[in-house]
Amino acid sequence: MSTRALLDPNDEEAHKQVDSAEDTDAASQLTLQNVPDSDSQFDSNAVAMWEYRYSSIAGFATYVQFCITVGCRECLRIAAWFWRKSWTAEMCSFVFAMSSLAGLVVILSVHEGRPIPEWPHLITINSVVSLFALCMRVGVGVVLAEGISQTKWHWFANPQLLHDMERFDLASRSAWGSARLLYFFSRKGTFYVTAIGALAMVMASLTGFFSQQVVQFRDCLQPNITMVPRVAKTNSYLRAGALAGFNVTPDSEPFLGMIAAINVAIFQPIDDYTNKITEKCTSGYCTFPGNNGTSFSTVAVGHTCEKITSQDSITTLSSSYRDFASIRDETGILIELQLGNDDIIATRTVPKKQGFPASLTTIYAIYRPLRWVRWGPQTVSSNSSNIELLKCSLFPSLNTYGVSITGSVVNETLVESRRLEPYQEKRMSGGNNYSFLTATTHTVRNGVRVDCKPSTKSDNWLSEYHKPTKLDNGTMQYDDEALFYPADCLWGFGDAAATGIRRYFSNIFDNQTLTLTELQETKYASIHLRQLWQNESMVLPRVEQVMGDISAAMTAVVRTEGVEGDIWHLKGTMLSNTTCVDIQWPWLTFPLVTIALTGIFLLSIVLENRNIASDRLWKSSVLATLFCEVEHGRMDETKTICKEAMIDMAKSTSVSVEGGKGTLKLMAR
Repeated sequence: MSTRALLDPNDEEAHKQVDSAEDTDAASQLTLQNVPDSDSQFDSNAVAMWEYRYSSIAGFATYVQFCITVGCRECLRIAAWFWRKSWTAEMCSFVFAMSSLAGLVVILSVHEGRPIPEWPHLITINSVVSLFALCMRVGVGVVLAEGISQTKWHWFANPQLLHDMERFDLASRSAWGSARLLYFFSRKGTFYVTAIGALAMVMASLTGFFSQQVVQFRDCLQPNITMVPRVAKTNSYLRAGALAGFNVTPDSEPFLGMIAAINVAIFQPIDDYTNKITEKCTSGYCTFPGNNGTSFSTVAVGHTCEKITSQDSITTLSSSYRDFASIRDETGILIELQLGNDDIIATRTVPKKQGFPASLTTIYAIYRPLRWVRWGPQTVSSNSSNIELLKCSLFPSLNTYGVSITGSVVNETLVESRRLEPYQEKRMSGGNNYSFLTATTHTVRNGVRVDCKPSTKSDNWLSEYHKPTKLDNGTMQYDDEALFYPADCLWGFGDAAATGIRRYFSNIFDNQTLTLTELQETKYASIHLRQLWQNESMVLPRVEQVMGDISAAMTAVVRTEGVEGDIWHLKGTMLSNTTCVDIQWPWLTFPLVTIALTGIFLLSIVLENRNIASDRLWKSSVLATLFCEVEHGRMDETKTICKEAMIDMAKSTSVSVEGGKGTLKLMAR
């Protein structure tokens, strides 16, 4: 016999106690049929075991032992009961939604900026995003559906239209129903916690669209190992003419490749030396190892140009027909220049190798600017009475660069440049004579700065160097004991190569003049001077530009014709165009806000139902509605079996939930 049958029907307090006892004794419904001598006390112990399983390691071990004793099937029944109890399912679903969002973020972070992943057929990055978006909607949907369904029972705690039951039911099942419920609340002018859930339900339906906008695609560059690009560099340049090694001529013959480069630079300079100093970068995009913008160092050719008209060491004389200038160069040699009455430019170089100069060549130029005068109806040119003196030098240097190749054009940034020191010592174990040789305390290997440590012992991989000391009289004295440096720590420019270059510049610039023979016609004695004198002027920027073009062309030859060959060149990485994943993170704000609203909604309904026993949380269960009785005076007069009739009756009937005497009733008000 039921306990309730023994109670006085008018004793409401006794009925409440029985209701509470029935809620508390819900676990007794979990009968363990396959356990001998099963009783209610044993069932309560099973529930206690479930609650105790995560309290400690010992508790979990006790629970496992209990499952082995009674059987896994009964344990699953207990777990299923706890899954339906309270808000366990909804909380787990919310955690599942957050985990799905976190998993999506991890997947996108791993593949951001990388090529499209090569996954098995039909699996793409977009399909993975869709899967995670679906998981988020599933997790959020469970929370929203159950939560909105539960709030309708609170809504009917006070008399409301019976038709509101359908509004809440539709809102718990679709975004359209949630939108209609929001519209209903806005017209009614009331705010209810269900509005948060309805808004989250509408947003959840758009999660897939916004999630797909997160992934975009763009062209990008990725390493390609099929080719190894290289940039030319050298530590030692010795290249001279073909006859230089046979001592056929008293002076070293210049290298023909260097002569060609000098003339091209003077008459038709090249802006881009990519094809000359790089190789095997077929994609047009290559990177090279570097640190703080430094990739490599190499022997090169530098230049300087300056106006020396006002220097004290220069003496100038003028007469009615000629202008004279006397100059002392850095080695003490006297250079005399004279400019005739019809001469525009006169140039001189050091006539022959004197001592050990600090440059490959030094060009001195004296010129008289033209001025324009009126001669009857015509404007003619005439020589000015003022003269100008220029000095330009080319010298071996040690240049440090940062390098990359973009769009098939090499981009070199000069980080540091220093002159190579003149070197007079000829006791070289390798048999090579250098006019310039410098030992450095550090070098750059594969973009990394490395210290150079000399040794006093010879080795096949080391280069000989005699340390110089400058005396008071300006001469250099070299140590008898040689130091041996790693090959990439010594930087040299060969004696024969330097002499050949100096000889060629003397041929084209020494004792050369540019003469004005008539007022309206010019006759050029030197085609090389013509390139220096353009637009009827020989200004310093123009001369410096020409010398810069010459030094760039000579540097390209030095780097590609180094003694070490291709094996010494800097190796890099070629980049090829491909399609990469580009993540637009702001689009993830929408699903994040959706999950946040769902969490707020879940917390709100948990707090709202905190005083309700777990077995009284009907949520979306249709059984609660089936067990309800509707008391209405006109019920017999209306054919409620018809759907339209039921809708009309629902729209005109206000009801509330009554739970007295152990039965559920929707009482018309």
